[in-house]
Amino acid sequence: MSAVEFACFAPVFILLLLGGADMLRYVIACDRVESIANSISLMLAQNSLGTINYQDVQFYHDSAMLTYPSLLSEGNRRNVDWASTISISMAAVTFTTDPSCSSNCTYSASAVWSGGDAPRSCSIAMMSAPDNAAPSPTTLPVHVFAPGTIIVADVVYQMRPLFQSRFFDGITIRRSAYATARLTPMIKYQIVSGDNGIAQPCLGYTT
Repeated sequence: MSAVEFACFAPVFILLLLGGADMLRYVIACDRVESIANSISLMLAQNSLGTINYQDVQFYHDSAMLTYPSLLSEGNRRNVDWASTISISMAAVTFTTDPSCSSNCTYSASAVWSGGDAPRSCSIAMMSAPDNAAPSPTTLPVHVFAPGTIIVADVVYQMRPLFQSRFFDGITIRRSAYATARLTPMIKYQIVSGDNGIAQPCLGYTT
């Protein structure tokens, strides 16, 4: 009788174990995606020159491979380059208000430059959203609306299950990070020789 019961329940136990393995991968992926966004925004915010170029943006984009090494094996599993498994975008955003305003000012957000795999729009002002709202390329959390310039890093990763792919395609993980430019009032994008098009300056902010 016990052998029959084991035969009945063994597949269920196996599915639970495999599901637990994919759940652990999901938790790790969430942590790594958030780390990628945080590290990119913080590194860019440390710029002291006031300008960056395509080499800087490419370097920060490719640093994701070091933060989340599993992207390499994931690329092999999907038979694509690792960079095709994740979307990484960056932008500098500046905030302006009525010059005559001295208190309780309303700020508007506009991109200084934008780049990466899914760049934020240069022509559409970004709206404020609650701090607990889901990340979106058209909004910014309300707490960042203040004088100055911030660096925004948007990362999107679709985790595909190893063991339960028959049941669902995957889970999309979205994380955005925001860091205030610390050493210069604004960080512009400079087009130099060899520029590969990974980013572009927005109108009014060319160097």
